[in-house]
Amino acid sequence: MRGLLQRHTTPTEPPENVEDLGLLKLDVLGVRMQSAMAHAVTEIRRATGRQIGLDSPDHVDLGDAATFELIRGGSVLGCFQIESSGQEDLIARLQPQNMRDVIADISLFRPGPVAGGMPARFIAARHGHEAPHYPHPDLKPILDDTYGVVIWHEQIMAILPVMTGCDRAAADIARRALADPDRLDKVEAWLRSCAAERGYSPAVAEEVDHP
Repeated sequence: MRGLLQRHTTPTEPPENVEDLGLLKLDVLGVRMQSAMAHAVTEIRRATGRQIGLDSPDHVDLGDAATFELIRGGSVLGCFQIESSGQEDLIARLQPQNMRDVIADISLFRPGPVAGGMPARFIAARHGHEAPHYPHPDLKPILDDTYGVVIWHEQIMAILPVMTGCDRAAADIARRALADPDRLDKVEAWLRSCAAERGYSPAVAEEVDHP
């Protein structure tokens, strides 16, 4: 380790990231919750003799009705990623029925979607208060299960080939470039140009660009 540090640092320029040291960085989320689950499994085995396999669908029902009733009622303290006060409010409005709904809730509860009003659109369409809106009929098969709201990265990767004619690999590169302010304008110009060549109106391209 000392030799590695010496190769990657100077007395005046210390490394700012572990990547600068040639090390692999891993973001391990929910460590406290994993410890709590491990403790619960140990206690169940001690008290009942039953060994619970958390990865086994036979042991852990991801569609358990009683669990989702608790979630809809706001009993989410200690539930990883859905225990904040903001999440309590969103869950109360969304009323998740299954694990996919919970995943959608987590994806919607991010600064970008919240600033763009996406949670409100999703919830209104989900509960039938508003009709789902699609920028173009060609995109309905991609956005149908999320009521016209782009939630998943995979949806972006499916929309770009439809509107530009690119392959999935190029779509993934473009998707990642959307997070780079220095490349964003180029991606938008490319999308608009290719979409126009494929017969999509500027209004459709604008809506896809800025949903």
